[in-house]
Amino acid sequence: MTPHALDNLRAKQDFLRKRVRARNVRLKFHDLESSFLEGVFSRGDSALGNAISLAWQKGCRFDGWRETFKPQLWREVFQEAGLDPVAYAMRRFDDEELLPWEVIDTGVSMEFLLSERLKSVRGELTADCTLEGCTGCGVCESLGVRPVLGNKRE
Repeated sequence: MTPHALDNLRAKQDFLRKRVRARNVRLKFHDLESSFLEGVFSRGDSALGNAISLAWQKGCRFDGWRETFKPQLWREVFQEAGLDPVAYAMRRFDDEELLPWEVIDTGVSMEFLLSERLKSVRGELTADCTLEGCTGCGVCESLGVRPVLGNKRE
């Protein structure tokens, strides 16, 4: 991760900290460098497989644990593999483009996910189907289950 990218993320966290001052709200932030690496992996392609293998060979283990995470080693790995992690982490996908995780059948249709993305851009929420009724995501049909309607808090 480049120093500029880290500075950008720190600035965003500082922005949020300064604007959230309610007593009943507590902000917790995940480690910036591990979050960045998660962003790389979530938008990655098969070329990342070589980098992950190389990282493992160099000793990267249990990177989800702060005390064993080695961000400098990951930077070296990406450089050796000839990959730009910032390009991966900042990658945007067109609506028609195949997404890296589409090989996994989650039961949720791509049409539903695209409509949810558009709703998020407009600031619209999707109701909880267990309280409000089916939202049409496709999970229940694909898993053969039915949502439980009712107030779960009672």
